[in-house]
Amino acid sequence: MTDKQLDELFHEMILNANPRVRKKCLVVYFRKKGYRREEVAELLRIDEDTVTNYTKKYDESGLAGLLEENYHHPAITALMHLQQALKLCIGRYQQYQVAHKTGITTIHSSVLYIATLSCR
Repeated sequence: MTDKQLDELFHEMILNANPRVRKKCLVVYFRKKGYRREEVAELLRIDEDTVTNYTKKYDESGLAGLLEENYHHPAITALMHLQQALKLCIGRYQQYQVAHKTGITTIHSSVLYIATLSCR
C-alpha cells in the first residue's frame, strides 16, 4: 500500500460526514498499518469478521468501494445532501465571482438554491 493510499484513507477517516464510513476507513487504516485482525477488532470493539469484510471490500474495490454505504440513515442522508448542495453552491459562487467580479447577487442566489434543495 502506498503512502498516498494511506493518506486518502486517513483523510476520509477524519473528514467523512458519515460515522459508519469513518469507522470503516479506520479499520482498514489500522490493518494496512500492520495491526492484526484480532487487535483491530479488540481496539474498535467490533467483530473480527467485520474487520475482514471491510479489508476485503477495500482490497477488491478500493476506497470508492469502501465509501459505498448501503445503510440508510435519514439524518446522515439529509446532512450529506445539504453538504453536496453547499459544495455545488460554493463552486458556482466562485465561478460567478470570476466571471462578474461581484459576489452580492451570487450570495443571494446561493442561499435561494440551498433553500430550494433542502425543501425537496
